[in-house]
Amino acid sequence: MKKLNILLLKIFLLSLLFFAFSLVFSTEGRSKQKADESALLNPGHKNEVGFIEISKASENEAISLKKQGDFWLLIKKTGGGQNQTCTYAEAKIVNSLLENAAKIRKIYKISGNQKDFERLKLSQNNSVSINFQKNDGEAFSRLYFGEENSLKNRIYFRSGLSENAFETENNFSQYLNCDINYWAAGEIFPEIKNPVNASKEILSLRHGKILENGEDIVAEGRAVWTLIVQDGNGRSVKLDFFEKTGLLESGEAEKSYFYKKTISPSEIDSGENIFAFYSENAVYEISEWTYERLKNAAENFQPY
Repeated sequence: MKKLNILLLKIFLLSLLFFAFSLVFSTEGRSKQKADESALLNPGHKNEVGFIEISKASENEAISLKKQGDFWLLIKKTGGGQNQTCTYAEAKIVNSLLENAAKIRKIYKISGNQKDFERLKLSQNNSVSINFQKNDGEAFSRLYFGEENSLKNRIYFRSGLSENAFETENNFSQYLNCDINYWAAGEIFPEIKNPVNASKEILSLRHGKILENGEDIVAEGRAVWTLIVQDGNGRSVKLDFFEKTGLLESGEAEKSYFYKKTISPSEIDSGENIFAFYSENAVYEISEWTYERLKNAAENFQPY
């Protein structure tokens, strides 16, 4: 009888242990997030996108990227929209954004309640939005990005047409800024591919920051040099350089340089390229080292 009781007790304890394990694994199964696979931008529309707007309502900032001929124009408005700086965007960064948006990825539903938007930083007032459109204004997708989940390397997002909040792999943070210097092409001559009156060395030289209130800085500076570079098709770029002298804390004079550019299209340039050239109005900072490299390259150029 005693052996039977011991056997029953062992069976009871094993059953209890099995029940506990099954309860734990059942709970884990229920709590595990289910992933759907989708793209944030329909892959079929990727090559049709001609206008991208990135805006940060909390800081009242926005930048626009507009496909114009062979270029992506980068537009930043300041002064309540009264002033507009227009330059060329770095095409590699724009294409990277489009690739990431159109990639099939795992997405996880976080909430179906709009009340959670504020907590997840997905409301219109505290999110960063990216709007993909055609050049004619037809909308493809408007996305709102919010808080980052650093533990899972994910980011919260929602669509403008949905009340649901999701999260996905965080490879979007780099695009969620309205800094014109992040998006701008760094080359001094992005319009020139094959210079005929200068060595190709100048194509590797890069400018510094794009200056806010550039026209005011130009007015304060002293014109010091003009450089014109032409390509084989007849397109030319004129750079007007200005110098400004300031004082360091030590009392020594410090020179800074900046330039404006004027692009003259070739006879074979498309109307869209011509529009891009005439839209460009930025003022660029340039280091003294780069300024001297340009002068040496121009003065020592020997055509074949």
